[in-house]
Amino acid sequence: MDEAVFIILIFNISLDVFVMMMEKGATILKLESRKTLLHSLIFAFIDTGLFMSGHWISLQMFTAEFQRSNHVLLTIIFLIIGLKIVIETLKKHPFEEKLDVNFNYNISIKNAFLSGIDCFLIGLGKFSIGFGFLQQSFIVFLLTFLVAFGAMYIGYYQGAAYQKGLRYYCGLAYLFLAMCMILRLS
Repeated sequence: MDEAVFIILIFNISLDVFVMMMEKGATILKLESRKTLLHSLIFAFIDTGLFMSGHWISLQMFTAEFQRSNHVLLTIIFLIIGLKIVIETLKKHPFEEKLDVNFNYNISIKNAFLSGIDCFLIGLGKFSIGFGFLQQSFIVFLLTFLVAFGAMYIGYYQGAAYQKGLRYYCGLAYLFLAMCMILRLS
């Protein structure tokens, strides 16, 4: 995998965060920059931590030879994530934009862990690309932060009308990446 594919993949991962935060932005009474910043930092730190944890576990569990040839594992991870997102989107009821007075940092922490499962799996797949581990982690942090921060504002000012389409796009992009990996393996 080259650097551009990794950045696109991390952006795709953060679309899940985008949809969550866009929905939250559409349901809050008043958008405050400080709170938006803190919620975005929560998502960025947790997703990065899960990515780093998956990477560390991969180093502990798999031999160096397996880590170099982990395309099969990445293909399986892409298929699982893509199918999970598409199936969840099919089952999801239409989003209703109504005031949510219960939105707080604890909910953001819970949602960050739920949305960060794919970051963990990608870390477990351990990409072998031109970026080093710390650079990969920084990219995960930065993209997740920027996407979460922007999504709150978009949701607040524009609503959350397109979240289902974004979820389908995200799931299908994973399935497309898996098919590309399968073609690469053969």
